[in-house]
Amino acid sequence: MTKCRDSNSARRKYKASQLCDCGNQRTPGFKTCKKCRRKRRNYNRLKRATPEGMRKTLGYNRKSYYRLKELIFSVYGTSCKCCGEDKREFLTLDHLEPAGSRHHELRCGVGLFRWLKKHNFPAGYRTLCLNCNFAIGHYGYCPHHHKSVYEGLNLLSKYRKK
Repeated sequence: MTKCRDSNSARRKYKASQLCDCGNQRTPGFKTCKKCRRKRRNYNRLKRATPEGMRKTLGYNRKSYYRLKELIFSVYGTSCKCCGEDKREFLTLDHLEPAGSRHHELRCGVGLFRWLKKHNFPAGYRTLCLNCNFAIGHYGYCPHHHKSVYEGLNLLSKYRKK
């Protein structure tokens, strides 16, 4: 009599026990043994190493990032609070507190988005376009609402031909 290698029956058989699907002892805290985990990890690496696997992985990551970004901007606003820019490609989040970047120094980009979602979208953030966010961070003001420090300066006059 041959043993049934159906994975569902094997799972049912070993679910209550401390054995892996392959019959080896499970590693404490894991559903599988070390050998099966290593085998699965190598399989996933090889799968991602192929051009088709890479396209699928990147496509999934990109789609999940865009969905998360849409969720974040639906909560914090879908246009720049300073200039009104509404193209999603240009939008980013800004800390309302100047020291906010120190508090979230390890959280930026998708990490910040995930943190905001996990903590139920706390206050203290606003939607800005990249230009306004950079200007506020670098100059301390946005040129859309204040006179630029470069206005009236003829910085390139000595380089121009006479």
